[in-house]
Amino acid sequence: MHFSESKNDKFRGQNIGLVFQKSYFISALTVLENLEMASWLATGKKNSARAKKILEQLDITSQANKFPSQLSIGQQQRVSIARALMNEPKVLLADEPTSSLDDKNAEKVIALLTSLSKEYKAALVIVTHDNRIKEKFSNRITLI
Repeated sequence: MHFSESKNDKFRGQNIGLVFQKSYFISALTVLENLEMASWLATGKKNSARAKKILEQLDITSQANKFPSQLSIGQQQRVSIARALMNEPKVLLADEPTSSLDDKNAEKVIALLTSLSKEYKAALVIVTHDNRIKEKFSNRITLI
């Protein structure tokens, strides 16, 4: 089946959540507005209630009205996860999600990705070189 470019974009927005190695936010928008934008781009609706719920789950509600540049790297990573979950994706793709985090925050991100992917019934695919992540998963593919 062949979709138009706009239908492909809509499909991806509604079914695939992306957590990039480096967080890409709209710098002029607050954390909450960035999450609402993810919802609006995929569905045409601004889902503020959902954004607030996810921020609460990730323990970053206090960051909702801050701009991305005001966040620590660990907070930015959690906001990236929140954004990836905004539209309840079927697949959650994470590219080096712990590469710039210390051990404590890496553990938190790994736990969040694992628990939230289960809660949202999303397949979780992580691409990483980080042994801290590799140790946590028995189902893995190693490329040499």
